[in-house]
Amino acid sequence: MSGKVIKDSLRKELLVSNNLEDQAFADLIDNVFEILTSTLKIDDLEQNVADFVEKSGVKAKTIESSFRGWLSLFRDTQKANTDLKTLFEELKEIGFPKGKAQFVLKKYKEHEQNLSKVLIGNTFVVNEIVDMEWKFGVSAGSNEFRKTGESFLQLRLVLQQGSQKKESFMELTLPQFYSFLKEMEKAKACMEAMS
Repeated sequence: MSGKVIKDSLRKELLVSNNLEDQAFADLIDNVFEILTSTLKIDDLEQNVADFVEKSGVKAKTIESSFRGWLSLFRDTQKANTDLKTLFEELKEIGFPKGKAQFVLKKYKEHEQNLSKVLIGNTFVVNEIVDMEWKFGVSAGSNEFRKTGESFLQLRLVLQQGSQKKESFMELTLPQFYSFLKEMEKAKACMEAMS
């Protein structure tokens, strides 16, 4: 992976938590992982943050910003498939002591598999395919000579987005269709491996 995991915009939000006592810092990181790996509703998440603020005695705005920073960092780390050594070095580089950086890595390693499941689950749950119709066709005429006589596939997908259904239309050439099919088979294999 090229570039830094900890973006400059996150640095300040993360460093706020460096001033916390060790137990409060541990509780913060535990709460962040609970939020990332759970299916709690927004109200429950806000209650978790409020409970933490009350327990730690730190200003709400300060902690909320730190929560956002850690949530973003762990999501970015997961999406970029960053190795733990790089994360550790960057945490130390921005000012975290070795002990806190090691604690973060230990917790990240404990929750890494669940983070992956949630990331993949969120990717596929957002637009669940409810129904699909397809048609093959051959183009009889086109403004490009090469396109005439070319086979294509038209797809109509009905997607579930929250409580609403949305129709989506796609037209693919056969090579595009085979590429799409290959990606869907990879996704299916990945989902089966995670189950």
